[in-house]
Amino acid sequence: LLGLESSVNDEYLNEFIFKNCNAAYLLMKMIREILHDSSTNVTDIEKDEIIEYNIETCQKIIFMYKSLKYWDGDVDFFNDESVMNYVDTVYVIHCLLLNSMQLLNAGCHVRFPFLTIMQDLRKDATLQFRAYIEKCATAVKERLNSLKKLDGLLVVDCMKEYQTNLNGLLAKYEQWKLKWQQILPEKVCQAEIGQLINISLEFFCDTILKKEDITSNEAVQLQILITPFTSKCGALFGELLPVSKSWERLEEILIILGSNLKTIEARWENGSGPLALLLTAEELRHLIRASFQNTKLRAEVLSKIK
Repeated sequence: LLGLESSVNDEYLNEFIFKNCNAAYLLMKMIREILHDSSTNVTDIEKDEIIEYNIETCQKIIFMYKSLKYWDGDVDFFNDESVMNYVDTVYVIHCLLLNSMQLLNAGCHVRFPFLTIMQDLRKDATLQFRAYIEKCATAVKERLNSLKKLDGLLVVDCMKEYQTNLNGLLAKYEQWKLKWQQILPEKVCQAEIGQLINISLEFFCDTILKKEDITSNEAVQLQILITPFTSKCGALFGELLPVSKSWERLEEILIILGSNLKTIEARWENGSGPLALLLTAEELRHLIRASFQNTKLRAEVLSKIK
């Protein structure tokens, strides 16, 4: 099997990083050889009979592949291999499509069920992959839940615990990136990592915006806690964060926490400034009430935010 040669161009492999010992790669090389038209000197009827038999053989091989990859996804039999299973199957589907086109071009009269096989494979692969990503998202949320809504910002031990948990989360993000970028196509990798990072960014936005009272000391502690985390995320995933609305929202919220009322009013700019694109008037009014004492200036600024 290792010595099999294929006449089909493998340009699609440029989208992935495969080794020749990869199971899906070897599987499809075998199927290609089985379906390769080596019967040029036989009649059309004999040719169709040979192809029909070969297709049945291929179906059995694919069924074995599917059973190995997806036989018990509920118990996560393959654990983190869900990512590789997904990529393998995308490659298999591509090769089946090529095989189908080759048979059509060869003018065979046999009805081949590759379309149904491809649909089933893609469905199973996608379900398992999405289940795996959901588990990753759950792991992120569990880390964030340990921050306890950031109620202990002025307690030294709590701040240390928050920082430890965020460092652990950052390490997890980096681990996923290093692993997935070796397997997944770039756009898929960026989309999935971006989704998981966005969970953290939304957590910080929602948590801060829900606080009823933020003292000046707490505002400083929020900056100390969040800024290093977002900076490290930016260093690791700089290509993702600038286009994330949650990233921009969080940046704007942190600016507000370190600004005075006049600066906030200027950034709101009667509903047409950069702040108005990222926060609703209600969100901004709530954040101002939580962060600033009840003064005449605060009342004036609040009256202009509509």
